[in-house]
Amino acid sequence: MALKTLYGFFGAMMSIALFLLTQEEYVFDFKAQDTSIAQITLHDVKNYEIALAGINTITTAKEVRRFASYDELLNVETLMKEEDQVALLRANKATLRGPNVLLEGEVYYTRSDDVTFESDEANYNRETNIAEGSLPFLATYGPHQSKGESFEYNTQTRELVATKIDATLETENQ
Repeated sequence: MALKTLYGFFGAMMSIALFLLTQEEYVFDFKAQDTSIAQITLHDVKNYEIALAGINTITTAKEVRRFASYDELLNVETLMKEEDQVALLRANKATLRGPNVLLEGEVYYTRSDDVTFESDEANYNRETNIAEGSLPFLATYGPHQSKGESFEYNTQTRELVATKIDATLETENQ
């Protein structure tokens, strides 16, 4: 009797094992198959970048979308504390891919020393600290204005290189 029970048990186990071996493999994958769909969406976001000296930047966005290879921020505004000034950067949309930040739609930058910059698009590389664009722009420094068709601005050396520029410089009458 015990031998029949043992054979029955082994027979049932072999049947279950054979059934499981013939089934398709099932893997639970957390990654989105469609890369055009955001994996995470956040609303009314505020991000603080903190260093030993205190808060360096405060970034706010109405919506942040995280995709497989990039992040997208809508209605973004960043307040930055630089060495000797405070700066504000605004754009309708910012796309972050590695060190590159593509700013699109009503890009506006202002600094506490009366420097402003406006364009419809700008690309900023966080590693080289260079902002560049190939669309028309307006840059001001106090009463001085510069309009051009494309630009490259180094945020470390504060040098602006532009093409097809039209500048208005105000001078004092002596």
